[in-house]
Amino acid sequence: MTRFDIFLFALVVLGVGLLIAPQFVMSVLIGAGVIVFGLRWFVRSSRRGWRR
Repeated sequence: MTRFDIFLFALVVLGVGLLIAPQFVMSVLIGAGVIVFGLRWFVRSSRRGWRR
C-alpha cells in the first residue's frame, strides 16, 4: 500500500465514522491531535537536551 492508499482509506473510515458517531470521532480526532502535537514537542525538547 502506498501513502495515497492509506490516506484514502483513512478518509473513508473518517467519513463512515462521522455518519455513525460524529461526537465520538471528533473527540478521538482532537485527542489524537493533542497526542501527536505533544509527541512532536517532546521529541524537539529531548533532541535539544541531547545536543547539550
